[in-house]
Amino acid sequence: MSAYSRLQWIERQLANIMGRLDAITADIEAGLSLSEMGFSDPQEMHDLLKDMHAQISQLLAMSRMLTMGLARG
Repeated sequence: MSAYSRLQWIERQLANIMGRLDAITADIEAGLSLSEMGFSDPQEMHDLLKDMHAQISQLLAMSRMLTMGLARG
């Protein structure tokens, strides 16, 4: 897989996560309760958001490494 293809994959993963965050935000703004959003308790939502944060951090680090590699030639 080329570096360009990997960057495209990273972009798709980030877009997917952003879509999930947008949906959560819309549900909150609509006034849905945690149970209506599919969470059993606040900790479950916290864990999901923490996991999403970790995924974003990892994807951004991967993107930086690929971009640096492409810049070096």
